[in-house]
Amino acid sequence: YSVPCETMTLKPMAVPDAPEYVQLIRVAGSSTELNVYWTYTYYPRNRAAEVTSYLVEWNAAADFSSDVGGSYEGKNGRFPCARLNHDKFGEYLLYTIEGLEAGTPYYVRVSAINEMGTGAPQVSSPEILTPSKTADQLEYGVGVTLTTIQADDSISV
Repeated sequence: YSVPCETMTLKPMAVPDAPEYVQLIRVAGSSTELNVYWTYTYYPRNRAAEVTSYLVEWNAAADFSSDVGGSYEGKNGRFPCARLNHDKFGEYLLYTIEGLEAGTPYYVRVSAINEMGTGAPQVSSPEILTPSKTADQLEYGVGVTLTTIQADDSISV
């Protein structure tokens, strides 16, 4: 026989699911930076263990096998974001990838981490993006249409 121990209550936990939404955007005026936005991983997608960190990875190859790339793992507080919350998925987090090679297209993915380990990554949308100082050129006669409207009591021009 043994001495009885204090009653313990355990809950099943697992590594978290991937973030629901990951967006990749160019940084205005920079040919060596990209912004990565993603949504916080809430319950039940955190698999009953609070997400404490995220892993952001970038690479020149779709399978992340290239020597051109890197990663950053940080606690939740290291990704502040002033962007309004996503209407469906909640709070946004932000990381700016710096020091990229100009003219090189990059793939980006983000994984959530809790006490059980690192979850599967979510690939960004768009899947690949090239940092660029200048905006993409519009093709003449395609894509943008300007029209005029008449001013009246409810519209001023």
